[in-house]
Amino acid sequence: MGPVSAVYVSDDLTIDFDEVAPGTAVPLQHYAFRVSDAEFDELLARLKDFGIAWRSTPIGPDDFQVNNYGGGRIVYWREPDGHAWEALTISYARRPKP
Repeated sequence: MGPVSAVYVSDDLTIDFDEVAPGTAVPLQHYAFRVSDAEFDELLARLKDFGIAWRSTPIGPDDFQVNNYGGGRIVYWREPDGHAWEALTISYARRPKP
């Protein structure tokens, strides 16, 4: 199964679960949201307006680039608390129905 277990709730919602050993502090989390192209444009504009650095890869330096993996757009950023966020226009886990 890998490190993450995906639960497909509906055609529009997937919740991924990661296991943490009892008594272990919850590590920094990664939250991903699939958005429309218009929502992606709005989100990227807000990151720019608020001066929040972003990157094209889950881990690595802030390069202020957008990833085009799989024909969509993906961007990653960190909140002040350290949690990682991802917005993508095409799911790499679940392709849209034809």
